[in-house]
Amino acid sequence: MLPPVINNIRTFSFLVLIYAALPSIAQQSERTADNNRFIKHIITNDFISEGVTVGDVNRDGKPDIIAGAYWFEAPNWTKH
Repeated sequence: MLPPVINNIRTFSFLVLIYAALPSIAQQSERTADNNRFIKHIITNDFISEGVTVGDVNRDGKPDIIAGAYWFEAPNWTKH
């Protein structure tokens, strides 16, 4: 049987390794979840504003994008 000091070192080493591996496991699961929820749309190549918001401007039940002095009508992102 091993002395208690060696058992404690092994336990401590094991816990440190598990603790170090947890962030990479969490990042992999977040990437999978994000890929299922978001779709990238490029609505314009022009710089309009650093701040944007989303709202139903024309009340058609679809979220429109509002940026600067413009709003982009969903789903084709027509600039108004």
